[in-house]
Amino acid sequence: MMKIMTYVLICSALLSGCNELKEGSSEFITVGTFNIQWLGDGHDDNVSRSDGDYAEIADIISSSGMDIIAVQEVENEAAVNKIIANLEGYKACMSNKSGKQNVGIIYKDHINITSTHDYMPLTMNGRSRPGYVVSASVGKNQFDIMVVHLKSTSRYDSTDELRLASREMRAAQAELISNWADSMMSIEKRNELVIMGDFNDYPARKNNATLTPIIYNPNLVFLTAEVKSCKQSNLYAIDHIVVSTTTCKRFVQGSVFVYDFNVSLPDTDAEKVSDHCPISVQLKLNK
Repeated sequence: MMKIMTYVLICSALLSGCNELKEGSSEFITVGTFNIQWLGDGHDDNVSRSDGDYAEIADIISSSGMDIIAVQEVENEAAVNKIIANLEGYKACMSNKSGKQNVGIIYKDHINITSTHDYMPLTMNGRSRPGYVVSASVGKNQFDIMVVHLKSTSRYDSTDELRLASREMRAAQAELISNWADSMMSIEKRNELVIMGDFNDYPARKNNATLTPIIYNPNLVFLTAEVKSCKQSNLYAIDHIVVSTTTCKRFVQGSVFVYDFNVSLPDTDAEKVSDHCPISVQLKLNK
């Protein structure tokens, strides 16, 4: 219990420090994450979508105001290009290491993206998806971003043994993410870190918690720890944005935003978008 209370106090103090930043400034970047449920390329897709459905997804991304979007469950470049075709001024880059559920980023074209690579340890020897690491520059501001989609515990885990195995794998992935962040900061001297994506768990979980290595890393902060699911408001969201303590100082107070498109679209249209909602935050930029 003492460890949990210590974490809460540390995290609260960090976010309180972040919240001293003023709102209303135009000098910020909006970063977010969006699991676009089984986004296919139009051939043998798990979720069949029309041209209008792709345009609707693009409109949601554009309307959200996000400058950099970590995306998950995207089949390939052809699939993401169906979105980009409806997004003026955006580009994308994708991993292609994980069948029909790859990760990547969509970003506005004034942002410079370099040094893209897959972080293969997260595959757990081919049993899950890799992370996708990019370096993003906006003016003189540079961020190292990792996009993740961690192992789920789903209905396919039909036995106690399978459920335990999925949790153990996700906990091991969280440990790898924590170690990657430590290495980036201590060895590479890269202190501006953003880790975004589908964590398939939430930091507030008390039983069978799997994100503990990230939660207790003193150099990392969950900015979205209190966000609730847009599909089930009594549950916490599993899509998250984690930043280094250095990047936390850029966090704009009150900027955590869940774009709940379900309230404005008929159910049949919303189902063609995703079973997740985009989640974003704003980070101050240095001139």
